Amino acid sequence: MDYRNRVSTLKKFHYCFNCLNIRHIYGDCSSPNGCSKCKKKHHTLMHREFPTNTNQLQSTNIAGPSGVVQSHHTSVAKKVMLATAWVHIISCGFYYKVRALTDPCSDESFVSQRIQTVLKLPTKPVSAEITGLGGELVSKSSKIANFIIVSLFDHNVSLNIQALVVLRVTGNVPTHSFKPQKNTDLPNLNYADPKFYESSEIDLLLGGDLYPLILRDGVQHGIFESLVAQETIFDWIITGPTPSNDSPRYSITNYMKKVSIDDQLTKFWELEEVSRRKILSEEDKKCEEIHHKKF
Repeated sequence: MDYRNRVSTLKKFHYCFNCLNIRHIYGDCSSPNGCSKCKKKHHTLMHREFPTNTNQLQSTNIAGPSGVVQSHHTSVAKKVMLATAWVHIISCGFYYKVRALTDPCSDESFVSQRIQTVLKLPTKPVSAEITGLGGELVSKSSKIANFIIVSLFDHNVSLNIQALVVLRVTGNVPTHSFKPQKNTDLPNLNYADPKFYESSEIDLLLGGDLYPLILRDGVQHGIFESLVAQETIFDWIITGPTPSNDSPRYSITNYMKKVSIDDQLTKFWELEEVSRRKILSEEDKKCEEIHHKKF
């Protein structure tokens, strides 16, 4: 049985995570024994090995509070530029400029709670489960916003959007800024995000259902030598591996994967069970002692 299933089983049947006894919860465990591998207060069978190879796939959180759409990543020698675009969101007859990430691998679109609140975007209640690698449930959204986005350059071009509301869509994109080194790095195109190479905040993610609707025929190679420009209804978006001399190491992220629960599982016995610790009166303690002696 793998680690996740062991955690699920113990939690389901209310076993103590330290001594595997069903008579009490973890917070009340008086056993002096712990993990023989890491010496922490949990049973050896509940020990979890973490990968030490920096090139091995691992789950991590992009800095932000719980509920942030986050990602699985691996540390490698290059960084990938994901396509960004500035768009207008229409609210109450006004146009608001928002930076969006296009992700053809995402099943859904997402909008930050901040934008939804500030622009008073209409929402409907939903019970949406957000999954990551392996189809694991990693987060939920309780409402979906309905709104219209239009191109900054042509207000006749618009899309009707349904986007799940999340506390924060993701971290800054790209993860590190880089700058044009020569004139040929940036051909004379109308860029959907004129400063795509500067790390900045994302408030909207356009999912795979919208991606075919925004594409146009134009494609141009050679942006920063390694990047590709794709024409869209928002003008040209940029994708591809960034120049390898920008930084010795980068963290490539896949924004389709959302909110890892690994940290919550590893700290399960430190948080959840402790919070359930019962405060017993002297009379309750005596009753419990009698019960234990009988059974």
